[in-house]
Amino acid sequence: MSIIEKTNINTLNILDSLKSFNPAIEDNRPAFFTSAEEEYNALYYGAGLRVLPKLSLIELAGNDVLDFLHRITTNNTKELPKGKLVETVFVSEKGRVLDKALLLNLSDKQILLCSDTHKHRLQLWIDKYTISDDVKVLTDLSPKAVFGLYGQQAESFLEWACSNFTSLENDSFTVTSVKELSLILLKTTFNNRPGLYIIIDFIKIKELISYFLADKGIYDFALVGEDAFSAYKIEQGIVEAPNELNDKYNPYELGLKGLIDFKKGCYIGQEVIARLDTYDKVQRSLKGINLPCDFKFRESLPLAVFNEAGEETGSLTSVAFSPRHKKNIGLAVIRNSTNRNEKYFIKDDTNKNIEITLTELPFRK
Repeated sequence: MSIIEKTNINTLNILDSLKSFNPAIEDNRPAFFTSAEEEYNALYYGAGLRVLPKLSLIELAGNDVLDFLHRITTNNTKELPKGKLVETVFVSEKGRVLDKALLLNLSDKQILLCSDTHKHRLQLWIDKYTISDDVKVLTDLSPKAVFGLYGQQAESFLEWACSNFTSLENDSFTVTSVKELSLILLKTTFNNRPGLYIIIDFIKIKELISYFLADKGIYDFALVGEDAFSAYKIEQGIVEAPNELNDKYNPYELGLKGLIDFKKGCYIGQEVIARLDTYDKVQRSLKGINLPCDFKFRESLPLAVFNEAGEETGSLTSVAFSPRHKKNIGLAVIRNSTNRNEKYFIKDDTNKNIEITLTELPFRK
């Protein structure tokens, strides 16, 4: 069978599977569309398109939105120009993470791209601190879907597929259309890792995917399922809700220090965050975890991590099988130790100690 024939069969299989595909329903998200390994390779070397069901939108309007968010989040949003975006963190009064969000300034309104798990909580948080500010949460909007596009060919693939698309500047977005499908294209650069995102009406998901599949040209384009993306997310140290983005941790512990502006004025949780930085009080950090090759993961997460003394010293928050490493890997938030030779363990389903090894993130550059 030729490569073209195989590609055409794969495309037909994907299009057929899209008939019942609804990423909003967890049980409806395929483990893979073609093969986990093919999709995994596209995430690094090609153009891997992933529906991001864990992300959601909050749209805000009013004259005070940027100034208001400047006063309740960690980053500088006050002078955000039209057409630009900034990533920021909502933290509690105790400096614990409520959520991480991307803020887009469309001039007439602003969009917060946040975790679907925390969307309602953020809306209540915004309402709690809106006193005399001209800030309104827009409601009764058509549901939106968010895609992530990853890999070495991602940006050039967009230029191929979208005839009116030109390369975006870092930390910016554009409102455009593809085959009469209205969408927003975003480009982020947090942790020096470029990210491309697409926002589109939810009911247009299958139409957009079908168009990309039908005309992908010379590009190694693939629609990505759960298995490949779970491995990619862990290898890159990408934190998500609810596993990592929750109020058990502060931004430092999740590797989000780059989303804190230390030159701005007061914001909710600022005093706690400042003390962590000034007095080096950060006690835990996000690490990559290598699990034994024969380890069969059965437990629900999070899973306690212990040191040699049997003391609980952290939590294993995410696990996936890595096609590159041919074993399970994970993310964990672990208490900092001065002992470089300290050993760490998790318990299997028989309560037996299973040794794990720590590694710095990302697993792969």
